[in-house]
Amino acid sequence: MRALFKLCFLAFCGAGFAQDATSVGKVIATEGVVTAGTRRLTRGASIFLSDVVTTAIGAKAQIRFTDGSIVNLIADTKYQINQYAFSDAENSIFATTLLKGGLRTVSGEIGKVSPEKYSIGTPTATLGIRGTLFMINIAQGSVFFGVDTGSITVTNNAGSLSLNAGQYVRVPSSNTLDTITEIRPAQLSENIFTTPTGGESLESTEASIQEGPEEVPSEAPTEGEVEEEPAPESGNTEEVDTAPNGGEPASAGETEDYTPQLLQENQLEQQQQRP
Repeated sequence: MRALFKLCFLAFCGAGFAQDATSVGKVIATEGVVTAGTRRLTRGASIFLSDVVTTAIGAKAQIRFTDGSIVNLIADTKYQINQYAFSDAENSIFATTLLKGGLRTVSGEIGKVSPEKYSIGTPTATLGIRGTLFMINIAQGSVFFGVDTGSITVTNNAGSLSLNAGQYVRVPSSNTLDTITEIRPAQLSENIFTTPTGGESLESTEASIQEGPEEVPSEAPTEGEVEEEPAPESGNTEEVDTAPNGGEPASAGETEDYTPQLLQENQLEQQQQRP
């Protein structure tokens, strides 16, 4: 009896774990040691809700979420998946936290259709978006934010700042917001956010998300339209002659019309040629 109870209990726990362990994304590429808890992450590994993805010193990773967004994690980073759901605009949410290190990311469908439900928390401020390609780096006691395309909103106890493409800001504490600058700080250098070997281009991903699915034109004519017949090719205009009253058609090269007068002359000529 005790063994049966234990077996049922394990089956129940296993079923509950299977329901909770829904993949929210996959690892596209890694360099060095990348983990989530006790799991070693390599290309193709699944990412789950509540995971804290950690890159070791000298390592980096690229993750693609199910909504198409891609996140590049730099070395010595901790990135937590807090809330994630991707269905319709009303029920989708993307809420993550950058605990340490840095990332560069392009937002996916959730950021496109429900930007108000997209956020990334940091130790000093929370970031919201309006469809964009941006980067964050926690360095030297501050959090640095920058935008490549689109726009973001950085919010903390001091208020909110809106950053557009080519703008950057340093947030030294949760009660302070520095002035926006268009001079790229060294903490957001492009060399820091390079894609791991085998990863995907964030710029190409952003372009495909903004364009949306390609429309395939229908080959059949729509209702009310008449499909035009192709014009005959040059040199292939063949005439078919039909002689009246069962007569033979004109031979190739003849252009005579079968008028009554011509027909009478042909009959007279044939009678004169008879012996």
